[in-house]
Amino acid sequence: MPVPGDAPVFLLGTGCQKGGTAWLHGYLSSSAETDLGFMKEYHVWDRLDLAEDRPGLKRMVKRGREALDALAEGGRGGDVRALRQAAFMLEPESYFDYFASLVGPGRARLTGDLTPAYGGLGERRLAFVRDGVEARGLQMRVLMSLRDPVERIWSAVRMMQMRQPSRYPGGSADWVRKLYADEQVESRTRYDRTLAAARAVLPDDRVHVVLYETLFEPASLEALTAGLGLAPIEPDTETRPNETPRTAETLPDELVAQVAQHYRDVYDHVDRDHPHLDVRRRWASARFL
Repeated sequence: MPVPGDAPVFLLGTGCQKGGTAWLHGYLSSSAETDLGFMKEYHVWDRLDLAEDRPGLKRMVKRGREALDALAEGGRGGDVRALRQAAFMLEPESYFDYFASLVGPGRARLTGDLTPAYGGLGERRLAFVRDGVEARGLQMRVLMSLRDPVERIWSAVRMMQMRQPSRYPGGSADWVRKLYADEQVESRTRYDRTLAAARAVLPDDRVHVVLYETLFEPASLEALTAGLGLAPIEPDTETRPNETPRTAETLPDELVAQVAQHYRDVYDHVDRDHPHLDVRRRWASARFL
């Protein structure tokens, strides 16, 4: 039976990484109509499906074991969140039950899981999540923030260098050149594939797309909240969590052109399916196409 359009919303965030998703989480969470639970990024489906996220799975298991060891010794203080994540993976129905418990009469109207790595999920997994959500009377929606592909990759590289300077020494341009076509980088930048997978399992009006470059503008935020069925939310545009600091370094035009041309399908897809976003003007790297 189809879920009615006024049913509570489960919002699955599919990225993009370095596309303002941490800010979006805080923005949506500030609404009394929203309850996104105990984490921003639950990392359930990516760690089950995507090989590049297996190291994260191992870290979560390690933290869960430490929490159980602490309990066995009569203590507390371990990472309980890791145990809850593990439970969601071992018994996916508990994932859906958890989010369904957060919404309904007297509770929130919208809940969700905003994990940028979900951008790499395929149609089959998205359909599985949709079915689990709808079986509990919720409507599933997808939210994706899109950023200029070159800027997204460059920001991700600077973040990697900031977190692991010994592993990524030198200039950021050199690492952009080395990594822009890497499989993991591609999975986070091929917005065309992510959006196509989402639209294969959901109607267009349940796939919400925002542009990072205009994300903090009142008109963009008003359109987003209205589309999600929420009352307007007062934004805090001064705080930008997880924003990667810029350096004095710039990317040479020939490298920007090389990366943009590699991701030409992304620009074409977004320009064709979302002309109102005006990415040919908003994305600076589009001038090289």
